[in-house]
Amino acid sequence: MNRRFCLSLLVLVCGLFPWGSLVAEAPPPTQIVLLSDIHLGTEVIRRGLSEFRTNENFQRCVDEILKREPCPDAVIILGDIAERHSLEVYQLAAKMWQPILDAGIPLYIMGGNHDSPARMFQAIPALEKQTEVPGKIACRISFPQADFYLLETTDYSNGMLGKLYEDQRKWLLETLPQSGDKPIFLLGHHPLDVMRELPDFSTLPNFQAWIYGHTHIPSLRKTPQGWLLVNVPSTAFDNQKISGLGYFILTLNGEDFSLEKVFLLESHPENGTVETFPYRKTPGILW
Repeated sequence: MNRRFCLSLLVLVCGLFPWGSLVAEAPPPTQIVLLSDIHLGTEVIRRGLSEFRTNENFQRCVDEILKREPCPDAVIILGDIAERHSLEVYQLAAKMWQPILDAGIPLYIMGGNHDSPARMFQAIPALEKQTEVPGKIACRISFPQADFYLLETTDYSNGMLGKLYEDQRKWLLETLPQSGDKPIFLLGHHPLDVMRELPDFSTLPNFQAWIYGHTHIPSLRKTPQGWLLVNVPSTAFDNQKISGLGYFILTLNGEDFSLEKVFLLESHPENGTVETFPYRKTPGILW
């Protein structure tokens, strides 16, 4: 077999079986918008001597999300939908975020200490179909690169504190094996330092981050174990003059994920900044 024939055969084989067909293509990046503490109301919100136009801020966020290119793959709101929970406020909320759904973007909602899941279910029947724990707002979202677990964390005996309810804990333990070796993100309304009866999340396999709201102070912190604490900003109230109102964009890639900070004040020094983190790959144990 001469050299010219070998080269011709190689070209023919490559043409019939291109290398791209032999290797699974990596899924495109998944982009998720994270909002929290939108505190909608049927009138201007007043706290102390200050007035806050929370509805206008949220509307601006919706408008910005719809203009993003590429279009986000999902939007998650981490609780405190209402300032004062009522059917009217939740009906207003559903009307305000309807354009997101109309654009074909999946929307996931969580409750916070200002919310009432029962009234949310009453006002937004589709929300009750989304949950996997009866009476709570909890579900698993499976993206190509990672799985997200949304948990209701409000302790209704003291709303400023959080807890992981036993029925959610049981559901989480039963559902986590479905994630296999995929990276895992857990999301709740409260920061871990105000959570009671808290399991050790750091032992979970491939655990990446606890993502939460509540404080209205955006931050990214890495724990000594290497996983992240992601505090999503509020769109309603600014608890620090420099913290800013806004939201985060989380992008899932094949080997890492990134977080972009987006602030409504465009001159904010961290507006548009992006941090990238490799996935943690740990065997872990279940509680």
